[in-house]
Amino acid sequence: MGPKAGWRFTKPPADTGGQGWLSLPRRIATRFSPLPAWVKNLATTDRENDCKTSRQKTLLSVERRKFMKHLWLVILLLAAGCSDKSDNTKQSTNDVESANESSNKQIETLLASKYSAVSNWETNLLRHGTTSAVFSIDIQKALTSASPILFTAHLHDIAVGTNGMPYAEFTQRYNRDKSATGPDFELILIIQLTDEQAQKILNTSQDVLLDEYAIVAKISTMESSAQYADVNDDWPTLYVDGKCVDFSLLK
Repeated sequence: MGPKAGWRFTKPPADTGGQGWLSLPRRIATRFSPLPAWVKNLATTDRENDCKTSRQKTLLSVERRKFMKHLWLVILLLAAGCSDKSDNTKQSTNDVESANESSNKQIETLLASKYSAVSNWETNLLRHGTTSAVFSIDIQKALTSASPILFTAHLHDIAVGTNGMPYAEFTQRYNRDKSATGPDFELILIIQLTDEQAQKILNTSQDVLLDEYAIVAKISTMESSAQYADVNDDWPTLYVDGKCVDFSLLK
């Protein structure tokens, strides 16, 4: 009986001194002979190192997560602290402004009472139309008085007039609505001073051009910017001349 179809019979090679078919068990035995001890130790060491490296990576990952958790906690605490500090700063600023405003009101009240001056005249001005407009004629009527008038205004300049006396120029824009983009009207005060009054202003240690004063003055004349063709104001502007009775620097 011959070989099955599709099979190919190969004759075993002749024995060639341990290199042929008969030497196969010897070669298998040689290939799978026990490994030397140092090779086994090396493999064991590699496995131990792999396990150690894996544990180190795991520990590093845990430590990294702990660090990031603590870092975010510190950031949140700092943010909360900054917010509290900002709120405290705003509150402190508001407290200072409120205290200054109260102090200024007291100064104005004392000056008005001392010289029987007309005060708060701007709150009683007539208003016209749906926009509550104010006209120069309304301001002129309010400032026409035999008594001195109390103003609050910012110092703009000091000069010597044609009569040789010092004059101070003060400006103030009035608006009943502080959120409005423009004032209802503007006053430019040209107030005659004594030499002592002028020197008192010049000797101030503060930024003179930013100073606000409470001024009691006796009014002599008033002119509206509407009288001048070359003046194009967006709101009524009134030029007021007078003589200073007294003044006080506001905070």
